[in-house]
Amino acid sequence: MKLKELYEFIDKFGEDAVFKTKSGSKKCPAHKLKEYIAEAVKCETNKSNDLQIMAGFDEAIIGTATQANKEFVVYDKELIFKTLSEWMPEDDVEEYFEYNIACAYVGENTPLIFTKGTIDEITKMDMGIS
Repeated sequence: MKLKELYEFIDKFGEDAVFKTKSGSKKCPAHKLKEYIAEAVKCETNKSNDLQIMAGFDEAIIGTATQANKEFVVYDKELIFKTLSEWMPEDDVEEYFEYNIACAYVGENTPLIFTKGTIDEITKMDMGIS
């Protein structure tokens, strides 16, 4: 449903429209609902324009994360390694990842790399312990 169609749908019900929410039904004036939708669309558009994407790694994207009102694309480290191993010898993957991806900074919305594991496993990885 396009935004214009949604507004027409809201107008059809007038000022006393009743909308279901998670906490129950409540009345919501149509003009307030339109304002809310317009703001949500504006925010979503602004967010998507700020996201930084790593070319060639779409299959490694596992979602987005938000911190301090900034949104980031989140990539799975294992899936990045899998993609890299399709492009280069296995021996070069980790070095290439560390130098060209993990250390890369492309602005305030630089993508995040997710590493699966418990805190103990991740701490050991950071210290180089196997």
